[in-house]
Amino acid sequence: MAVVEFAAETGIDNTPAQPAVYRLVADFAPVADENLDFSLVRVEAGPDGRPPGARFGWNRLIGAQGKLVIGESVNIVGHPSGRLKEISIRRNELQVQLEDFLQYLTDTEPGNSGSSVFNDQWEVVALHHAGVPRTDAQGRLLRRDGTLVQPGDPDDAVDWAANEGARVSRIVAHLRASLGGTAREQVLDDLGLLSATAPTALSATEALTAGTTAAASPRRGLRGRTGAFAGRGTLLFLHGRGQEKADPERMRRSWTAGLNRGLTLAGLPTVDPVDVCFPFYGNRMAGTAGREALLGDASVPGFASAAPPVDPTARVLYERMVREAAVKAGMPEELLTADEGFSLPGRASGALRRSLDWLAARTDLDAFFVSAVLGDVARYLDNRAVRQAVLDAVCESVPDSGGLTIVAHSLGSVVAMDLLTQLGSALDVRLLVTAGSPLGLDTVYERLLAPQLRRPRQLFQTPCRAAALA
Repeated sequence: MAVVEFAAETGIDNTPAQPAVYRLVADFAPVADENLDFSLVRVEAGPDGRPPGARFGWNRLIGAQGKLVIGESVNIVGHPSGRLKEISIRRNELQVQLEDFLQYLTDTEPGNSGSSVFNDQWEVVALHHAGVPRTDAQGRLLRRDGTLVQPGDPDDAVDWAANEGARVSRIVAHLRASLGGTAREQVLDDLGLLSATAPTALSATEALTAGTTAAASPRRGLRGRTGAFAGRGTLLFLHGRGQEKADPERMRRSWTAGLNRGLTLAGLPTVDPVDVCFPFYGNRMAGTAGREALLGDASVPGFASAAPPVDPTARVLYERMVREAAVKAGMPEELLTADEGFSLPGRASGALRRSLDWLAARTDLDAFFVSAVLGDVARYLDNRAVRQAVLDAVCESVPDSGGLTIVAHSLGSVVAMDLLTQLGSALDVRLLVTAGSPLGLDTVYERLLAPQLRRPRQLFQTPCRAAALA
């Protein structure tokens, strides 16, 4: 008789819990696949009449791809060698994506087969099933000391290069193909897989533009590339300020993973990482802008040191943006004119301090952060060399033709508006989405390369608590 144990773990006080034992349904023929190395069985209800999922919870299997990208962390929960539950978290990176399998770096032991592999949102992305040994040029297994594996060598002598798990998207596809349209199709419904049988016919971009939802879209089978752009367009991410010395590839992975998580939860096709373009201008911005010494007045309680530009014309522009943002956030006129002006030598004036404090209170953003963002925007708009260096860095990565969807954050949204004047006629900009953008300030729009581009028809501003800046 086969049984399944739940809660085979230790509690917070390190005391082993009493496992809950459930039998398998005897007359349910398992669904299995040798290549994907899994079996689907049905578990009987407990003595209380409830299935174990109702008592312990369960993780819905998501058939859409895009839940994980190369370099993102994975987490494994399992019972190595039948021991109590053990968890391997952090510093475990996805290394390789194959058609049916994922390969990742994790600290696991033999006997972990069948363990769930999660992303950082605790969505199941794979079922762990094997280690990937390192081999020589002839494909022979290597030991940790670099010599060939010999018959009788223990597992811990093998040089394991990675671990491998069967992709949940492939397992779900196999279940749908095996059970769909048969007498056992009810199993798909029990697993929550019957209502969403394939990616939507509309791409994510088309759905946003048309104002449609995935639920209202017709479904289709898997044919070729079914990502949001399906190789027919490019997603261009434009980062914001303060990214000097950052790792562009890690940022690209992180942004792509975040977007794909949202698309997956919305039931929309995810973005294939090969369709993502992530220009990096952080180092050029820092190299040409010349970060100035922080200005501020530490004697004023509650005032965070700000970093306004030292260059006189950029400084005036910066102060105008702070003033306009404060007015848009409802700051009374008497607070703006309470002292002689903004530009007192050597430190921030009282009006500037009050404006930044007002913005911080109304937006839940630190005054230093508000000042830093608007300071960099002022440097970018005022300094021709800075602007050209940033645009050159972006244009180096933009494709020559095809559809283009732009998602821009903070300073990157200002760069995006200027970029629209630099693109060739063979590029079709289908959508521009901004987040945390200062484009709501007329002071910014007046200094764009093409100010007639104000409020384009397809500019979507995401909700942001920093309403004064957005």
